[in-house]
Amino acid sequence: VASFLGNGPCIPVTGIKRTTAGYEARTPTGRFPVSPRDAQRAQKGEPVSVFFERTAALPASVNDSGSSGCFSASCLRADFAGDAIDCQMEAGDDHFVLRFPKDVAPLAGETRRYSVRTSAIKLVR
Repeated sequence: VASFLGNGPCIPVTGIKRTTAGYEARTPTGRFPVSPRDAQRAQKGEPVSVFFERTAALPASVNDSGSSGCFSASCLRADFAGDAIDCQMEAGDDHFVLRFPKDVAPLAGETRRYSVRTSAIKLVR
């Protein structure tokens, strides 16, 4: 699966909710917009997780901070990775690695809000 989708977090979905903007996958980490097709599959009772590539999350702007696709996470460790920084992140009970450009990478111990572009979010089994 990783070679097909890439590397990134898989966050278990706890529920699907219809909103005025479409559908959202609810997770302990945050709310993520999903396609109607993905929402139908999840509503049928199949266990699914939200997936996005580890490079798809960036610090959220003030305007995005409460939006669907935003979440808070703490950087546990930051490792140099050539032209980027790989950060071991913690969001609730979830641990995952995100890759950031050097100029926006968090420092170890920092907690920030992050935003994921809608087109990067997928539901996987």
